[in-house]
Amino acid sequence: MLSATRWRLRSLRDKNDFEQRCEALRVAGDLDPLTARLLCLRGVAKQQLREVLYPKVADLFPDPSLLADMDKASERLLAALRTGEKIGIITDYDVDGACSAALLIQAWRAWGGECVYTVPDRLKEGYGPNDPAFQRLRSQGAEGLVLTLDCGSNAQQVLRSKQQQGWEIIVVDHHALNSSIEAEQTQAVVAMINPQRSDNRVDLRNLSACGVVLLLLVAMRRSIEGGSGEEVPLSFSLKPWFDVVALSTVCDVVPLAPLNRAFVRAGLAHLDAQRHAGLAALACAAGIVPPFSARDLAFALGPRLNAAGRMGDPELAVELLLCVEHEASQRAERIAHALENLNNRRRSQQEKCCRQAQKQAEEQAGEQAEDVAGGCFLYDSAWSVGVLGPSASRVAERLARPMFLAAPSPVATSVEETTLLRGSARLPPYGWEECSLARIAARAQEKGLLLSAGGHARACGFSLREEDAEAFQEFLRKDLRKGSKESLKESSKESLKENLATEVVSGNIVDRVVDRVVDMELLLPAVAEELALRLSQLAPFGEGHAEPLFAFREVFVENFRLVGKRGQHVSCTFSAEGGVARARVIAFGALERGLAQALREASETRSPKWAVGFVRLDPYLQGGARRAQIVLQDFACMVEESA
Repeated sequence: MLSATRWRLRSLRDKNDFEQRCEALRVAGDLDPLTARLLCLRGVAKQQLREVLYPKVADLFPDPSLLADMDKASERLLAALRTGEKIGIITDYDVDGACSAALLIQAWRAWGGECVYTVPDRLKEGYGPNDPAFQRLRSQGAEGLVLTLDCGSNAQQVLRSKQQQGWEIIVVDHHALNSSIEAEQTQAVVAMINPQRSDNRVDLRNLSACGVVLLLLVAMRRSIEGGSGEEVPLSFSLKPWFDVVALSTVCDVVPLAPLNRAFVRAGLAHLDAQRHAGLAALACAAGIVPPFSARDLAFALGPRLNAAGRMGDPELAVELLLCVEHEASQRAERIAHALENLNNRRRSQQEKCCRQAQKQAEEQAGEQAEDVAGGCFLYDSAWSVGVLGPSASRVAERLARPMFLAAPSPVATSVEETTLLRGSARLPPYGWEECSLARIAARAQEKGLLLSAGGHARACGFSLREEDAEAFQEFLRKDLRKGSKESLKESSKESLKENLATEVVSGNIVDRVVDRVVDMELLLPAVAEELALRLSQLAPFGEGHAEPLFAFREVFVENFRLVGKRGQHVSCTFSAEGGVARARVIAFGALERGLAQALREASETRSPKWAVGFVRLDPYLQGGARRAQIVLQDFACMVEESA
């Protein structure tokens, strides 16, 4: 099965006075003409330039009290500080959860408080607060107040039970809430701080959980500074922790709205200074050096921290992030080495899961060609629950359709005489913008097809009985096909047919044509160090603030060669007609994406093709040398001008 991408040059939102607006942006921001044109095409107005080019946390930071229950939580925590109450923390096992816990623990200890924490074991206990987690906290001396970080919003049954046992609970989370029972969810706790709540007075739905923790700490600081005068130390500075907030923001793939971009921009600057011993050790283990980018957070640091939870040692990530000072460097290096080993195990299991899942998905699409617009649900007893999320993400990207992967759960269950499946779902990185996995899972849970569910629009977790698997697959086919049609309801019937129909190309099934936007066409002579440097000034890039993408018309391929430890990448040169203009090209993962064969054939036949890619500096040159290159995203592709 193949996924076909149809690239469209970005269209003008308003064609009137376009050149004049480009010039106005150029002058206002002291920009070069190409950058000004790029921003104008993206609809950036002159008054938005500052937050696009130079987002600052101080300019964008909101009033934390506008989030529901923020002041209530702050007051309860300050009371615990003043009375010396030992608090407990239950956090999620992913990067966002680890960052949230590390930030809160460091602040609490710096303010003279006592705290203990635990991380539910992904493999043995599953997601969120549970009985064993509370038992561990009690054994460490926490008996009253507990905070759940990056979890807890949809655990009202567990939390109400703990409330009845005398625990006081504050939820600090950012996951989607079930709107039909939101009131019931908030009644089970002392306070629930969640930017997804309907009664918030500010829209901060794009924050990571760690970002919400930062707001809570700021609210506490403000209360202390303007409070009753009772002495609480104020020695802890939050700014040095922007690197941890940035890490959580990028790795949880939350949209890079202006405040989040400001967090990431400031965090990368702190990370470059390498003042955090734990992150410095992890960067060394990953083989990356400053200056760091958001890509380094997403693809180097993030997977290594996530490996702790995925492979059954969830507290390692928190412990590394608590190694802040230089004195902790040796401990940080030992933990970073352990995380590297866990990540190698994770990678091996994930590659196996991806291969098998993709093969099964292709077979399923061939058998049920009329349903290929729906989601694909697969489960296998050989897969590890810990790698289902990244595996679903990878296969969803390759096949351009939502993927729901599950495996038998090692968690003990009260569901008798049945096999419990636990899974993860992911959307492809492009297309399906109108689809929300969290809402789909909630609808399936309401129908009794899922036992539990929760997450975000583009990623969620779930559990179900094995005997409900077939019914759940049928539900997904109908629900996602309906959603696909609704998201395209304004399109013409021909467009709808083109996007949803199964096609056969060279004997292969193409199950969906995905439209993606390319910013502008670029000539090869423009691929130079100066352009790459100017584009890097628009960083950080990520969800909601994409890296500029360029189309290259009818290029020839020269100097083709496979590179990388396993020959999985392609290095080559693009040339224009006549061979005068040339640009260096790298295509990462070309072998598994099918680009290697297309590039080889174009090199052998000397046939010109369209190409799409980023323009970046080559990060692997030694001795301070700098050279621009095209980082290829697609080749021999369709590129159309938008109407």
